[in-house]
Amino acid sequence: MKDYNKLFQISSSYATALFQQSLELKILDAVYNEFSTLIQVLTDPTLNKFFLSNKFNKKVINPFFTTIFQHLEASKLLIQFTTLLITNNKIELLSEIFNKFKRFYLEHQGVVEAVVTVAHNKDIEHMQAILSKLEKELGKHINPLYQIDPELLAGFKLQINSRVIDASLDNTLKKHQKNIIRLMEAL
Repeated sequence: MKDYNKLFQISSSYATALFQQSLELKILDAVYNEFSTLIQVLTDPTLNKFFLSNKFNKKVINPFFTTIFQHLEASKLLIQFTTLLITNNKIELLSEIFNKFKRFYLEHQGVVEAVVTVAHNKDIEHMQAILSKLEKELGKHINPLYQIDPELLAGFKLQINSRVIDASLDNTLKKHQKNIIRLMEAL
């Protein structure tokens, strides 16, 4: 069984290093775009299957990435970075590293991603007004990803990074239920 906390720390370290190096070399936008494209390429079902079945075979995986990078006209930094991951047997962390790198990039751009879950489509317009006020408070642009979950009944859930605000009716009812159970047990 893998230690996911350790993998999280390793991914964060690699993402931080790539982000800082990209900033120093003043090629952050280019590296972000190249890395995004690489991740999109690897989501192709055929390429992804090939990648996953050969990720530990350096004789196969090195030429695989060389071919991709030639088509992407990738920066030397991203090529060296990916080669380092292959050498250190960490290429399987590529997607997680990208997610961390993307977060750093967006924060640098003054953008935060938010997952906004509402009960109904009609609630999205109301959430846009709330997010607009929140943007002013944070001083950052919020890039929302909307999800619909009818089980919320009403209200919303808002997740920005690891912070969650659960203002759903479902959550409120569950809290009341727990309080009633505690009161009943105390009697």
